[in-house]
Amino acid sequence: MKLLTVILFTILISDATFGQSMITENSYLENEDGKEISYAIFVTKMDSGRFTMIPLKDETKKVIGYRLEPLTSIKSVSKTTNNPKIEIGEIMELDVIYHKHIFILVTFNSESESKAGWMIFDTGTFVPIIITNEKFKAKLGAVKSVEVNGFEIKNPRTGTYGFPEVIQQYHETYTKEIGDFLGGKEIIGIMGYQLFKDYLVSIDLSKNKIYLRNPLTKEKSIITNKTYKVNYRDDLQNIWLPVTINNKEGLAHLDTGYPFTWIEESIVKNEVESFTIDGLDVFEKIDFKYKMAQQSQNYANLKFPLIANIGNDFLSHFVLTIDSVNKQLLFELIKD
Repeated sequence: MKLLTVILFTILISDATFGQSMITENSYLENEDGKEISYAIFVTKMDSGRFTMIPLKDETKKVIGYRLEPLTSIKSVSKTTNNPKIEIGEIMELDVIYHKHIFILVTFNSESESKAGWMIFDTGTFVPIIITNEKFKAKLGAVKSVEVNGFEIKNPRTGTYGFPEVIQQYHETYTKEIGDFLGGKEIIGIMGYQLFKDYLVSIDLSKNKIYLRNPLTKEKSIITNKTYKVNYRDDLQNIWLPVTINNKEGLAHLDTGYPFTWIEESIVKNEVESFTIDGLDVFEKIDFKYKMAQQSQNYANLKFPLIANIGNDFLSHFVLTIDSVNKQLLFELIKD
């Protein structure tokens, strides 16, 4: 997101649309009262964590700018999440579909309705539940709980997303590509990592599984292959890893809302010859192509240099465990 918060609300842009919805110093921007404001003020307010943003469109539905919207106006079932306890030694398995994005089939329960839809699992979104499909949301009403494979969380915090048309685009595209796997259910929104932050979360894209465990579990690994531990920062409720790319040091954003991994080309100017995370050279052996991107102006408000965004193409080589209690990631190579 341009500024960080913009990352949080635009992380789901695909290859075809990447970079087209970015806020820059030349964007038309409005305060919450509809008055035009500067880029610097807009960025500062978004960084406060008290605002989201909504796109402004002309009569042809083309996005022509953005307006701040106070988070207090977001309809929220509850400010807290009532998470069920998982005993030490117990593993809750959640089925997912991995096709560029990670999809989880979620059942939403209200007082009068239970309705299921696919959510994009996104570590780059700090709001636990975002339903972008307005028809789905209207029929459902106020969400009392969500359920995944029998694992139920009551009163999840919900929010809004500035680009619902992006999720609709994914729904249309992926229905054509993997419709048989979606089983007639729509892709209706985003599930942020924060929904599961009270647990050890292990993501195994090779088996289409997410595992939840008690955070006090001593053995953090899921498989028996060698484990590489990386400490991370959680600024703005996102995950930031220390990386070195071609001898350039900085941080990378861990983002399961992106299908691919990009490198900031204004900092890493040549072809990627070395890529380490937290000084561990094992990551240099991962065989895939990085995408180069010019994103530095969009992240200028961060207090550290962001030089990469780690997406699902990179993560598919590992079983990744997120230990939010200790602010640590465990990368387990699927193949030693």
